[in-house]
Amino acid sequence: MSLILSEGTYTLSNDGIYQDVPGEIVRPPSTASVVPESPVWLITGGGRGVTADCAIELAKRTGGSFILLGRSDLVAWPAWLERETDLKALRGALAKNSGRADAPKTPVEIDRFARILLAGAEIVSTLKAIESGGAKARYVQADIGDQASLRTTLSRLINEEGPVTGLVHGAGVLSDGFAEALGLKNFEKVFSPKVTGLETILSCIKPSALRYIGLFSSASAVFGNEGQSNYAAANEWLNNVAVHLAGKIPDTQVKAFCWGPWQGGMVDESLARMFTERGIGLISKQEGARIFADQLLNSSHDQVRFVVGDEWGSA
Repeated sequence: MSLILSEGTYTLSNDGIYQDVPGEIVRPPSTASVVPESPVWLITGGGRGVTADCAIELAKRTGGSFILLGRSDLVAWPAWLERETDLKALRGALAKNSGRADAPKTPVEIDRFARILLAGAEIVSTLKAIESGGAKARYVQADIGDQASLRTTLSRLINEEGPVTGLVHGAGVLSDGFAEALGLKNFEKVFSPKVTGLETILSCIKPSALRYIGLFSSASAVFGNEGQSNYAAANEWLNNVAVHLAGKIPDTQVKAFCWGPWQGGMVDESLARMFTERGIGLISKQEGARIFADQLLNSSHDQVRFVVGDEWGSA
C-alpha cells in the first residue's frame, strides 16, 4: 500500500494520520476560567530555568501551593564566600579560598561546586518569587526517572499537601548527537525524565482531581532539529499523550507547548547564535511565561497542542 501526502509534518495514530499545521500568532484568550480555590500545583523542573518563570507567573494568577521537583541540590551559600551570579567570577572567588579546609581544591571540584551553588541560589530565588506572588512554595529534590523513589516521594507529598489539582511537566535533559552515533543510553537519558517520569507521576496522583495539565514539549517535535532525534521523539510522545489525556479527562485543561528557543534555560550562548543565524527568534522569559499562563488557564479546551515561536527552517 502506498500513501500520497502533501508536503508537511504528520503524526501516525491508531485511528488515522494527522498533519501538524502551525497555527497563527498565539494571542491572549478572550475569556478567563475560574481557578479552584487554593490549588495544589506539582511542577517538575520548576526550580530553575524557563519552567520556573512559568511557575512564578502561575503563582501570581492562582495562588495556592506549589511543589517544585528538581534534580539539583539545594546547598546553602557558604558564609565565607561573597555572593556572585556569574559562573566565571564565582569560580575565581572559590579558587582564592581553596586554602580553606571546607573549600573545593581542584579546578574540577571548584567548577562543580560553583554550579551547585548557582543552581541552589536560583531555586531559592524562585521560591521567594512564588511566595511574593501570593502562593506557598517548597522545593523537593527528586529524580523523576527513578520510579521507585519517585513513587515514595509523591506519596509523601500528597499526604502532606493534599491532592494535586495542577500538573506542569517541564523536566527535560539534552543528549544531542547524530542518530547513527546515539546509543541506547543517550536515548534513555532523554526519554526517562520526559516519558517515564510523566507516566510515574500520573500513576501516583488522581487524574480526576486535576484541573490543569501543562506539558513542556518542543518545536523540534514538529519541525525536527539536527542532532536532536531523541529529543524530538520524546517531545512528540508528550504531544500524543496530551491529546490522549484531553480525550480521557475532558473536564481538565490539557495543553502541550511545543516551545521554540527561549532566552535562557537550555539555550546557551552558542545555541542562541545558531538560532539567530537561522533566523529563529528567541522567546523572552516574560512573554513565554505570559503565553503559558494565558493558554493553560484560559484557552479553549479543544486547543491542546501549541507551537510557540518562529517556524524552523531546514537545519
